[in-house]
Amino acid sequence: MHPPPSRALAILGIVGAIGGVATQVGAQDVSCLASRSGSAFSGRCTQGDSLVGELSLHGPPTNAPRIWTGTIRGGRFRSAATSGPVGESEIGVDAGPNGALRLGRSWLRLRDVRQSADTLHFVFRFDQPELASDADVAILTRARELLSREAAWNRADTTDMETAPVKGFSCAPASRQSMFCAVYLASIEVSGEYFHFRPAANAVRQAVAAAVKRQYRHPLIDFNNDSLTTLRDVQAVLDAAISIVRTERSNRDRAIERTRSARSLI
Repeated sequence: MHPPPSRALAILGIVGAIGGVATQVGAQDVSCLASRSGSAFSGRCTQGDSLVGELSLHGPPTNAPRIWTGTIRGGRFRSAATSGPVGESEIGVDAGPNGALRLGRSWLRLRDVRQSADTLHFVFRFDQPELASDADVAILTRARELLSREAAWNRADTTDMETAPVKGFSCAPASRQSMFCAVYLASIEVSGEYFHFRPAANAVRQAVAAAVKRQYRHPLIDFNNDSLTTLRDVQAVLDAAISIVRTERSNRDRAIERTRSARSLI
């Protein structure tokens, strides 16, 4: 039985408000397909009939068994590193439930993820960031625990942020950690990876910007190393960042529930 016209229109209005008008969604969706090529996977991403980028991926490693990593090449992309190339970007595809796309400096919502022994398919939109999840809350909570006392804080972080997003970060387990390294190590512990622009890291940037009027080139490092910064300041920033991701997580959960409810009415 079909719902009466008025109810059907209301339902369509709900779905449209959540996901956008169908024609607009279709026009902006980017669909990607990679197939096995030897020990790696290669493929392309398209938007309608237009090529967006060429994919080169590797299957998930043992320490992050859901995440495919590699590069995508195309005119719309640039590296996450300040000194990195234009026309090419790092990419990571979390093929797990409610996974996110790591794309250069973006953390985007993934849809229609399908994987097999020989293929990986996924859909995303450039204008649909993924909000914080339970993992982001856990990462920042753990980082705050690592910096619970003065003796555990390293106020002289030497990480080179110009190249680190591509070449790797120098944080290692130690008795003292900087704010950035605490977030880095907590992310490895909680999620098996570190992505420099996931919601947890972005929340720390937002919290630094709200706490200090001066502009930092690399907030996660420079705020920690500022001679005026105290451990209490660092802890306050992490507490504020935890509040930010908790709010984002709640908004995400409500959006998911609204989407499910709207679909169940159709």
